[in-house]
Amino acid sequence: MFFPIDGSRFTRMALVLVCGALQACSGASTQPGVASVPTATPKAAPTATAKAAPTMKSLSQQFVTWLSKGESAKVYEHLGDKMTAAMPRGDFDKLWPSLEAQFGAFTKQTTVKERDADGIHAVIITCVFETAVLDAQFAFDDDRKVVGFFLRPSADPHAFGNRPQTPKPPFPYEQREVLYDNATDNSKLGGTLTLPKGDGPHPVVLLITGSGAQDRDETIFGHKPFFVIADHLTRKGIAVLRVDDRGIGKTTGNPKDATIETHATDVEAGIAFLKKQKEIDPKRIGLVGHSEGGIIAPVVASRSKDVAFIVSLAGSVVPGSELNPLQVEAILRAKGGTSDKAIKAIVAEQRRLMAMVAQDAPRAQLETALEKALTIAAKVVGEDAPDLDAAVAREIKMLTSPWFVSFVKLDPRDYWSKVTVPVKVMIGAKDLQVPAGPNIDALVQPVMRAGNVKNMSADSLEDLNHLFQKADTGLVEEYATIEETFNTKALDMMTTWLLETTGL
Repeated sequence: MFFPIDGSRFTRMALVLVCGALQACSGASTQPGVASVPTATPKAAPTATAKAAPTMKSLSQQFVTWLSKGESAKVYEHLGDKMTAAMPRGDFDKLWPSLEAQFGAFTKQTTVKERDADGIHAVIITCVFETAVLDAQFAFDDDRKVVGFFLRPSADPHAFGNRPQTPKPPFPYEQREVLYDNATDNSKLGGTLTLPKGDGPHPVVLLITGSGAQDRDETIFGHKPFFVIADHLTRKGIAVLRVDDRGIGKTTGNPKDATIETHATDVEAGIAFLKKQKEIDPKRIGLVGHSEGGIIAPVVASRSKDVAFIVSLAGSVVPGSELNPLQVEAILRAKGGTSDKAIKAIVAEQRRLMAMVAQDAPRAQLETALEKALTIAAKVVGEDAPDLDAAVAREIKMLTSPWFVSFVKLDPRDYWSKVTVPVKVMIGAKDLQVPAGPNIDALVQPVMRAGNVKNMSADSLEDLNHLFQKADTGLVEEYATIEETFNTKALDMMTTWLLETTGL
């Protein structure tokens, strides 16, 4: 799922210009990525006493308050020796601002939980930011010194409010846990195969997640869109395979080393697995990809005779080097408050930066271009330039990562022109991450010119965002606040097409 970097007032405006395809972080509740936090190995300590536990709970709540007020020095005084050795004071001072740079301003702390494990007492506080809910965990030894500090997407299923579309048992179909191999690198892929009633053989779709390491439900902000889709389609007679991404759940492999090609081989492994299942019709195996998954689907279909049809949900069709500036422009215009002249200047810098990535420019040149882009953005929003060294160091990791480089260089049109199976494309009219107009135009032209697809439709869906929620602006900030997980009209549109295409 493409996530432009977002955050505090300056950084929301400036860093959105750098990596418009920020990968979602790993975890049971996937959402835009939390930077890794250095932690020290906790020393062995006896279980905290009942008397001490409330004190540590209260202290942890105070820590969050101090951090949110910029008083990190007060928290640092409570860190154990191994923690201070692992995280120098300067790095610790930047921790909370970096969170707000990604997720917007901190708004409140809610639930507090405590637990004891391996002689360490842990306090977990749910922290609500503008666009994310994180669990901050403080681990204490018996001296009430912090020996571990972790930040993760919240595990509280109610942290984001009501999610009425999430399916609830009992289910009128079989849910089967599966595990299979990707022979290209001996990785294991874990997922859930849902099978309709009856012996079959059934048509099946393999769901492909968006960018970043995500679970099989494509969980984000408490929403589980792939669970919603799988439940709906299986009830209609279509089997569904949804799979954990590399490094998540039951799936092995290192997501940091993965590229779009790597993910394509994972999909091919899923197809090979489905062909062996007696309940599945091997001639009716299709791909439904969301966001990056909508790029991977034509890559696989262009070289596999086993793919019978494709549904692309908000999949980019223009090259990544072109999509990123489109994202930046769309988001700046949706946010408002920036002149047309300033937007054009910012987008121009972004295009230059993406071109450098696509051409494998030396790291030093990329760093210089990043500094210029951030400085220009700072002037646009009327604020002082950020800590450029820290900002550049953070963003250069994304710009040079294997996945981002593969994304920027890949031109999906090269693969779409080779697709010969039925195609359904759906993009929300308020999608700011994959703008509908340019991407639908880019798809129709090469496919029609090639003349290989006899059954193709491409639709821009009114009022829907990148997640196919009915939205006001389409900005990422709305994703968590909207109760709808996947618009029912969009779900019915896709289902009707699938039922017709599979002959059900």
